[in-house]
This record gives sequence, structure tokens and C-alpha cells, in this order.
Amino acid sequence: LNDAKIVAAVKTGELPEARLDQVVEELLAVILMAHDRKKEGVTFDIDQHHRLARKAGGESIVLLKNEGSLLPLPTDGSKKIAVIGDFARQPRFQGGGSSQVNPSKIDKAYDELDALIEGELTFASAYQRNGETTDQLLAEARSTAQAADIAVVFVGLPAAYESESFDRAHMNLPPAHNQLVETVTAVQPNTVVVLINGSAVSMPWAGQAPAIVEGWLGGQAGGGALADVLTGKVNPSGKLS
Repeated sequence: LNDAKIVAAVKTGELPEARLDQVVEELLAVILMAHDRKKEGVTFDIDQHHRLARKAGGESIVLLKNEGSLLPLPTDGSKKIAVIGDFARQPRFQGGGSSQVNPSKIDKAYDELDALIEGELTFASAYQRNGETTDQLLAEARSTAQAADIAVVFVGLPAAYESESFDRAHMNLPPAHNQLVETVTAVQPNTVVVLINGSAVSMPWAGQAPAIVEGWLGGQAGGGALADVLTGKVNPSGKLS
């Protein structure tokens, strides 16, 4: 059940509007009652909590594949590293609906990698926030990957693909994300794929990528946790089951 289905049910007469009003009044009564009993906020160490979130995020990351010991990434500036994918700079770090929280701060994987790796990283967004891409974005990603020694590609599921109140109809990544991995691996043999997703996905390109990291929805410090794992500061000890 979701907003769209409720509106449709009211329009068709399946759900009487009076019944909807009654349910809303009951919900509002509970909300107002809870607000009246709300206690004053407590103080806590934001930085300490963020460090804990980073530690927890790092321990959840799963190393799915690492052929030729491509990981960890060198941090001494000896290799030119390209970071590709909008999720690296505009992270999806939590689910939607009742699980959504307001973070005190948000780590971005690109910024955290940049802080740990000497030399300048290159970047290409490769796709839009909704998971779609254009020929121009893919061409930019291709040239950026080709000019580097190592490419780190961030792909995964946009919020519209998985959330509370609706089920996934398939296990596929957005077509543009699969196309991105295929485009990059075709020109860059040293490609690390980082997955950002809340549940299982199919990987038709798995045989083409020498390294694959399952990053999940890592929370507010997920970007830092990924940087720690990718650079070898933290051992990826997470398991799939």
C-alpha cells in the first residue's frame, strides 16, 4: 500500500473518502499525543557517533572478487585513479520510508578517497541521479577510465528501485549502470566495481570486472567506510550470510 494506490482507491470509490478521513484523524491524534510527551533532546558527541558509524560501515562491506590483488588501491600517488559514478559524490546511504533518519553529517566516497590517496583523482559522473545516462556522460566516463591506471566504478540501485511500500519486480541494476560497467571494463582492465544497494542484484558483467566490492547502503559514514576498505585501512570482513 502506498500513496498512489490510496488516491486511486478513493477515485474509484473502492475506499470511501470518509473512511480515509477517519484513519487520518486517528493517526494525527497519535502524532499529537506523542509530540506532547516528547522529551527535550539529549546532547551527544556527534564526531564520536560518526566514527562508530564509519567502523560499523566498514565491517559490513563484502569483498566479492579481487583478481590479481587489484585491491587495495595504492595511496602513494604512483597510480592515476579514476572515480566514476554519481554515487561517489551524491551517495545513497539509507533506505526510504520508516527507516529514514536525519544524519548529522554525510561522508562522500570521492572526498574520502581523495583524503587518503596522494595525487589528484579524476572523476566522471557517468549517470544521473535517477539512474539514467546519456551518450555524452558515457563517453566522458570511457575517456576518463581509459586515461587512468585504475578505475573505481560506483553503480547500484537508485531510491526509486527499492524502498518501503513497494516490491522489486526484478533483480537488475538500471540498464545505464550495466552499460557503464561494460563501457569502462572494455577500455580499462584494472576496474573495481563498487555496489551501492540495499538488497541483491544481478551482475551480468561480473566476469569482466577483476574486483567487485559490495558496499550496501552504508549509512552516513558509508563513504568513509568504503574509502577505508578500498585503500586497505580496513579489512572487508563482511559476509553475504
